[in-house]
Amino acid sequence: MASTNGLPDSTLRLARLGQRFISAECDRLGTDHFRTRLALQPVHCLRGPDAVRLAYPGERVTRVGGPPMSTVTLLQDRGSVQTLDGPEHRQRKQMFIDLLSGGSARRLADCFIEVWQAHEPSWPRDERFLFSEAMSQVLTETALRWAGIDRPGHQARRWSSTLVAMIDNAGRLGPPNWAARIRRGWMEAWARNQVRRARLRPVDDSPLSRIAHHRDLVRRLLPLDVAAVELLNLLRPIVAIGHFVGFALIALYHHPEHRSALAAGDPAATAAFVSEVRRTAPFFPMIGVRAKVPFTWQGERFEAGDRILVDLYGTNHDPAHWPDPDDFRCERFHTPGGDADAFVPQGGGPMLPGHRCPGEDVTVMIMGRALERLVRLDHILVRPHQVDLRRAPGLPRGGIVLTLGSGPTAPVTLFEDRAGFAHDSTGT
Repeated sequence: MASTNGLPDSTLRLARLGQRFISAECDRLGTDHFRTRLALQPVHCLRGPDAVRLAYPGERVTRVGGPPMSTVTLLQDRGSVQTLDGPEHRQRKQMFIDLLSGGSARRLADCFIEVWQAHEPSWPRDERFLFSEAMSQVLTETALRWAGIDRPGHQARRWSSTLVAMIDNAGRLGPPNWAARIRRGWMEAWARNQVRRARLRPVDDSPLSRIAHHRDLVRRLLPLDVAAVELLNLLRPIVAIGHFVGFALIALYHHPEHRSALAAGDPAATAAFVSEVRRTAPFFPMIGVRAKVPFTWQGERFEAGDRILVDLYGTNHDPAHWPDPDDFRCERFHTPGGDADAFVPQGGGPMLPGHRCPGEDVTVMIMGRALERLVRLDHILVRPHQVDLRRAPGLPRGGIVLTLGSGPTAPVTLFEDRAGFAHDSTGT
């Protein structure tokens, strides 16, 4: 029988520890599974590959009713693919897999570089420059152009900041979350108009057209509201890749020994660097599911309806599978092997039957293309980047600020001492 963590309610401890909450409690209790209460509701907290395998195939658990509505409304919303199960989920998921793989994925990556190259000359030189904001704008324009959507012109910054607000506030409660949900409502109205206009035209290969003309299992077009939601659920994750690109830039500063291999275009070095960035970067820390049926797992009894949290951040930093897990070591990925479900930056399990992110391959591809530009960018990081692990996703405080030079390449340096970079989950 797994232990409880001994607290009547762990909400305040979760708020203080943030992304490290489940793993810290697992380490303290000497187990990968404990029971507690969050917001006075009982919950099972699990860590590790076995927990990932329990959560993602879906025979005994469901995502429906798992995440809190404050998160669902911002990241997915009602009727989306992530709120479905069974054949409906697989049929809708296949559409996203088709859009985010093969030639369509390569077109997206090519579009990303074209937009980056178009934007880079306008970035200010020799003054402080918010790279994270610029990258969000690049990725927003990339997503719109690739999807086949008319550019929003003067509203480009508004749509970029709205998509970022959905991502950055999904793990928050209260006014920041409410404000982001209002902004999502505005953008859903825009997306409904995009789908409505696309349905007046013959179907083509653009992602917008594919979503607008997608039919469900009984060959009906998706309701207009649902199609609009799915359009945002295609655009928003592309913008979220900027989170990983930013952490790749920070990793380049801390580990300049990798720059020459990356600059030479070594595919193995690039793949390993991208993987280690994704493993170490604090993205969304956990997934929530519910038990569909009563079952016993590793000696613990689960009843139908039980809430379960599976620790993604802690699984990616579990010392049982990643020695010295807080160290950045690309060599971990130089040779194949190991437990695939110990590496879950964007979820685990199989792609189609489960709820693993269908954009994982696109994320890797865009990060690789971004590194091609970053290693040649003349830039200076102007301050240390303290990562707030109490937030989901974990973000560098104040964003990523650069000073750009006028040359094509330069060593990456920092005005502050290297010790200024830290994972801060305590607020101290």
